[in-house]
Amino acid sequence: MDKFTSNDRIKNHYSQNLYAEQIAAYKLKLEFAIKSLDATIWEYDIIHNLFFSDSENSVLVKGMNLETYISIHHPDDRIILRKTLYNLVQDKTDKLSLELRLITHKKTYTWIKIDGQVFERDSNGHPTVILGIKRNINNEHQLKTELIELRNKAEEADKLKSVFLANMSHEIRTPLNAIMGFSNLIASSVNDENLIEYAKLIDVNNSLLMQLINDVLDMAKIEADKLEFHMSEISLNELMWQLQQMFILRASSGVEIILGTPPKEHYI
Repeated sequence: MDKFTSNDRIKNHYSQNLYAEQIAAYKLKLEFAIKSLDATIWEYDIIHNLFFSDSENSVLVKGMNLETYISIHHPDDRIILRKTLYNLVQDKTDKLSLELRLITHKKTYTWIKIDGQVFERDSNGHPTVILGIKRNINNEHQLKTELIELRNKAEEADKLKSVFLANMSHEIRTPLNAIMGFSNLIASSVNDENLIEYAKLIDVNNSLLMQLINDVLDMAKIEADKLEFHMSEISLNELMWQLQQMFILRASSGVEIILGTPPKEHYI
């Protein structure tokens, strides 16, 4: 019986040592992970009104009360920090997650992210200890700010491009109108049917080019919030004739584009 008891004690002692070694290993891994994240663990003892951390690099290593802890953050962040902690203490929320600006020893601010939740409660279920983690996100926040600035610059450049195109509408249209005018003049001053047909083709393609430019300018005006609508009648007969002329130039050899239009003009 004594021999069995001794064996049991040896096994129990061995199990306790193994358990302690496993806990120590897990603790070492946890500390390594937290250090890799540039983070520290913090606690808030609600009963004694004390914030503290075991990390040697933490400002909480010596402990501080709630008001002192809040005061080491940017004035604009203190209200939301106080309100969030109050709701957590009063059990009005389960967790906290905030991005704040912390005062450094150089009297500058660095961005941090704190997360936490209730860790211990009393016999009545009221929170007594809040446990959390603080992580330095200054580089991440700076990168995000730079990306926002680059996006704003890109949007501003795109808007300036649209404004430029919208303002250039008259300058672009002027030479095209001259080409269209001279092509009409040629058509009216010659009797050769081929020359007249060529002049009409020039006029049609000028019109198509003008329409294409108008579409581009309209897109620019939409982007620049300068688009204006003008209502006018459009001849369907003329529109179909223009489409026919456009496809005649693109048609393959041997392909004939035929247009049948009614003798009466139709408008929309």
